Amino acid sequence: MSNGPFMPKWSASIRSWLHLTISLEAPGRAFLWEYSQECQARRRRSTLKRMEAVGAVPGNAKPAQSQPSLLSDKPRRATLHADTRKTKPDRSAIARQRNYAMKPFASAAAAFASLIFAWSSVAAELQVVKVWPGKVPKESGNIGAERLRMSPALDRKQVEVTEPTQMITDVTKPTITIYRPAKEKETGTAMLICPGGGYWNLYWQLEGEEVATWLNSIGVTGIILKYRVPRRPDEPQGEPARRPLADAQRAVSLVRSRAEEWGIHPARIGIVGFSAGGHLAIATATSFEKRT
Repeated sequence: MSNGPFMPKWSASIRSWLHLTISLEAPGRAFLWEYSQECQARRRRSTLKRMEAVGAVPGNAKPAQSQPSLLSDKPRRATLHADTRKTKPDRSAIARQRNYAMKPFASAAAAFASLIFAWSSVAAELQVVKVWPGKVPKESGNIGAERLRMSPALDRKQVEVTEPTQMITDVTKPTITIYRPAKEKETGTAMLICPGGGYWNLYWQLEGEEVATWLNSIGVTGIILKYRVPRRPDEPQGEPARRPLADAQRAVSLVRSRAEEWGIHPARIGIVGFSAGGHLAIATATSFEKRT
């Protein structure tokens, strides 16, 4: 998804986001299968209702008097209705069929509106904490002010998501932004999120905020790490940037030290990343004994 002159190892990136991808895809496939079965069942019920309304059996102008109607709990009234209209379809059945067809769209619209409302509510309660309480180590702060920018529009051959998305760059003061789930959903689990960007930018919206919001939906606290980018001139070429690794190591320690305050179990803290962020996540998980 993200690009830059420094491309981390694919194995590190794949391992870091594979768990999230699997958990996202399996429920999606189950939902689509259940939804298709429900649509087929609705179509069958609608067809039976319309057939009964016009007599059901070809060659018979009237249905049997003892046959109950599926359209109403008043068989006598439904039978008379079919007699007077002969072979014309029941307009109320057609209207109900349209309503059935529109219900999934109405439900989707309602769910989207609820998500937007929940997202805005969460944004108002976000907690931002500095990774380094005092002076940031090995940071001169001479690269200019931190800024937002939009990613370039790309084609499908380059990345999966082609639309521009919000990025952050020129970071000199690392922070963590905490997205806590609703009280009734809290599981005590937390995930530190490392957005990608080739160690030059941070794909903050796509690989940070959206991931944290999804984690909240399953009761996991999402913590987005804003680590230092871009790479500084004194960073060794062909090697991972040292400053982002120092920020990530410090962030893990910080979350553990304040776990009780944030409703997190100290032994249930994970880390996930994307692209360069995936490389950073693996480096953090495997080099905990050596501080950068």
